[in-house]
Amino acid sequence: MSGHRVALCVLLGLYAALACLVALTTPLFESPDESSHLQVIDFIRRERRLPPYQVPTVRASTGPSMAWLISYHDPPLYYAPPLYHTLAALLTSQIPMDDLSERLIPSPSWEQGYSPSRGTDPWNKNVFVHLPGETVTESGTARATAVLRSVSILLGAGVIVFTYGAVITVWPQRPWMAVAVVLWLVCNPQFVASHTGVSNDPLTNALFGASMLLMLYQMRSDASWLHWTGSGIVVGLAMLTKQSALMLLPIVGLGAFLSAYGERGLSRDVNSAKRGLTRATAFSVAAILVGGGWYLMNLTGYGDALGTRPHFDIQVPLANFGWREAWHTLQSYWAAFGWALITAPWWAYAPWCIAIGLAVSGLAKALLPGGSYRTESVFSRRALGLLALVFAMNCVAFVRWASATGAPYGRLLFPTAGAVTVLLVWGLAQWRSVWVRRSLLGLAGWVGLVALLLPWVSLRPAFRSPYRSEGLPASATIVEVQAEHVRLVGYEIDADALVRGDRLAAVLYWRSGMEGERRSPGELLSFSAQLRGIDPTRRIADDTRWLGGTLYPSAYWRAEDVVAHRVALEIPEWAPVPALVWLDLKLLDESNVLLTYGTGGEDTLSLGPWRVRGVVAIPDQAVRLGARLGPGIELAAYDLALEGNRLLIDLYWRAVGITEGDATVFVHLLNDAGDLVAQDDGQPAEGAYPTSWWLEGDVVRDRHEVRLAGEGDALLR
Repeated sequence: MSGHRVALCVLLGLYAALACLVALTTPLFESPDESSHLQVIDFIRRERRLPPYQVPTVRASTGPSMAWLISYHDPPLYYAPPLYHTLAALLTSQIPMDDLSERLIPSPSWEQGYSPSRGTDPWNKNVFVHLPGETVTESGTARATAVLRSVSILLGAGVIVFTYGAVITVWPQRPWMAVAVVLWLVCNPQFVASHTGVSNDPLTNALFGASMLLMLYQMRSDASWLHWTGSGIVVGLAMLTKQSALMLLPIVGLGAFLSAYGERGLSRDVNSAKRGLTRATAFSVAAILVGGGWYLMNLTGYGDALGTRPHFDIQVPLANFGWREAWHTLQSYWAAFGWALITAPWWAYAPWCIAIGLAVSGLAKALLPGGSYRTESVFSRRALGLLALVFAMNCVAFVRWASATGAPYGRLLFPTAGAVTVLLVWGLAQWRSVWVRRSLLGLAGWVGLVALLLPWVSLRPAFRSPYRSEGLPASATIVEVQAEHVRLVGYEIDADALVRGDRLAAVLYWRSGMEGERRSPGELLSFSAQLRGIDPTRRIADDTRWLGGTLYPSAYWRAEDVVAHRVALEIPEWAPVPALVWLDLKLLDESNVLLTYGTGGEDTLSLGPWRVRGVVAIPDQAVRLGARLGPGIELAAYDLALEGNRLLIDLYWRAVGITEGDATVFVHLLNDAGDLVAQDDGQPAEGAYPTSWWLEGDVVRDRHEVRLAGEGDALLR
C-alpha cells in the first residue's frame, strides 16, 4: 500500500477515535437538534407515516416558549425531507424508544428566565436535564441513539473518503495534497462533533461529497449521459435528505455541461454544446424525478415548496448579519460544541484563523497575473471554480437561513466542508518558501493537538453528570449533616497551597432524602457556597446555583440518589493574605428561604479552615528590627502613623520556624513613669492567621490601634 493511502487509513482511525470520544461524552439530546430528529424517527416508527406539516404559533422569543418548543410533542414539530428519518426508523425498528417522552426534559433554566449560556465556562451549557440511566443497558432511547450516532460517524468517514477521492481525481500527481485535505477535516473539532449526533446533516454531507466526487470523476472521464443520470440519482437522494442539497442542481448540472468540452476551452462547437446539454438534462431529470416529489407535495398542499415555514415562523430573526455574526459563524465552524454553547479557549481558534489568513493570501497570490493558477490544467481550473462556486452558494443560502432563524452556526456550511478544505489546502500550497512550509508543519501539529485536547478541555467538564451511580468515592471525607429532604454525606476539597488567583475546588456529595426515609426533595433547591475569612460577614468569593446544577437539579432526584455538586471559588487579588478561609454552605428552597441543618436550627454549615498564602512587602519607611521571639517568630519590622488621637502600629512578623500554639501580641503604651496608658492586645492580624498555622517564610502584617488622650499626647510629643 502506498504511503499516502497508509496516511489516509491512519487519519481515518484518528477520526473514528475522536468521534467516538465526542459521542460518548455528549449526553442524549445535547447534539444540535438531536431531540427533534429522534421525535420524528420515533413517530415514523410508531405511526408508519411521515409527520404532518404544522406551523407552531409559539415563537422562541422567551425562555418558557423555548422550553415548550424543544419539549416532547406528538406529532413532532420538526419538518424536513423524509429520507434520513425513514431510513433511521427502519434501522432502529426493533429498538423500543418508550422512554423518549420521559427523558426529554428541557433544562429548568429556560423557565426561570435565563437560557443556557455561551462561553468557555462549563456551567449551564446543557439544554436538557439528564436523568440517571442514560445508558444502552437501561434506556431504549439511548440504545437507538447509540446506533444512529454510529451511523453518523460512518457517514462522516464517508465525507472524508469522498473528499480524498475528489482531490486524487483532480490532482492524481499530488496524493499528499489529498492527505493534507483529510488532515484538516479530521482535525476540525466541529466537523468531527457534527458527525456524532442523530441528525440528517451527516447523510446530507456524505451525499454532497459523493455528488461532488462523481461530478469531478465524470468530468475527467468524459462520461456519457447515462453516467450523469447516476449522478442525478445521488443528488435526488440528497434533496430528499435536506433542502440545502438543492444547490447541487446548478453546480453538478454545470459540471455535466462543461464535461463535454474536455480540456478545451468553451467554444462555439455545436456538437460539444449538444452533448453538454444532453448530459445536464439527463442529470437534472433524474435528480428531479428522484427528489422533487416531496417539494411538489409541499407546494401543492401547503404553498411552501421548501417546507421551511415551520422553522422560520418559530424563530427570532437577526436584525442584520454583521461582523459579530460572521465571527460566531467562523467560531462555530471550528469549535462550538453542543448547541453551539460550548466555546473553546482562544488558543484553539488561533491556528484556524492563521490558516485562513495564509490560505486566502495564497489564493489571491495564485490568481494574480503570473500566478500558479494559470499553470493548472483546464480541468483543475474548472474543478477549483466549481468548488469555489458551490461554497459561495452555500454561504448565500447560509446567510439567508441564519438571518431568518437567528442561528449563525458554522456547521450549516459543512455540506461544502470538502470544497472549503480543498480550497484552503490549495491556497496554503501556494507558499513556496522554506520558512513558511516549516511554519505550516508546526501549524498542522498545533491543529492536531487542539483536536486531541478539546474533548477533554471543553466537552467533558460541561457534560459531566453530577449523579453518582457508584455512591461516595473512597477519597471523600465522610460526614453526615442533615438538611430538609437532603443531607451532606461527604466532600472532597482541593485547598492545598492556595494563593491569590487560585481556585478552591470542592466536590460536595449530597444524598436525597431524610435519614431513614426514602424521599426525594421534589423541588429546585439552590445551593450557596461562600468563601470567607475570620469575619463571617465579609465574603471573599461566592457561588450560588441549583443543587445538582442544571444537568441534574434536585427537583428530579430520586430517593437515596448520591449527587456530586462541584464548586470552584476563585480567590481574588484583593483578598487579605496570609489568612485562613472557611467555606460556608447554605441551602435555599424555591422561595429563597434558608433551610436549616440538623436539630440546632443553624442555616450555615462551615468547612475549613484552609491557609491562603501570599507575599507581604515590608514598606521602605518601616523600622527594621529582626528581633527573634521564641524559636519560630521574628519581629522583622514596625511602622508607626498618627491619625488624630489614634496611633497606628503596623508590626511585620516573619515565620522562621514552626510555632506550637497560638501566640497573642501585647501592645502596651507606657509613660515616663512606666505606667500603662493605653494598650491593644490580641492575636496577630486580629486572629485571621493564628501563629500555629504559620509556615516558614510567611510575613504577616499585624495592625494595632492605640487611642491617645491627655498624658499620652504629651508623651508622643
